Amino acid sequence: MSEKNQRHWLDLRHGHVETSDESDPRTRANYYEARPERYQEVQVAPLDAIVIDRADLPEVEPRGDGDPERFTIDGEPYWRHANIDSPDEIDRDVRRRLAWALFLREHPPEDPQVVEMKRDLAAHGPLPGGLAEFLVEAGWRKGAK
Repeated sequence: MSEKNQRHWLDLRHGHVETSDESDPRTRANYYEARPERYQEVQVAPLDAIVIDRADLPEVEPRGDGDPERFTIDGEPYWRHANIDSPDEIDRDVRRRLAWALFLREHPPEDPQVVEMKRDLAAHGPLPGGLAEFLVEAGWRKGAK
């Protein structure tokens, strides 16, 4: 089966997904389309895919001043970056930023006060687990009396 010719259908009676292939007369989509009470077309994505619903994307509109480089995204003024010219370059930039956001969620930066406290306490010997975080949460600040 060629992946680009494939469409996927949820069997509403049995709860499994079937795949149609336009190049195979036994599994053409018209079989499934003719039975909407039993089959619903669905999109299949890999388990580790990041799926963003288009409805969740902010609205993009021209600014109205005739300048094609200026527009609004979700109501905020925006302009085209000089070093990003094509949709493919914007897509690469978005992928990089998404990877960065995911990395930061998985590896959140530490509170600078916690980092400073750990450094100061480590100078006096091994740190008990969580002590620096506890002290910062309790209000410790370097130089505070």
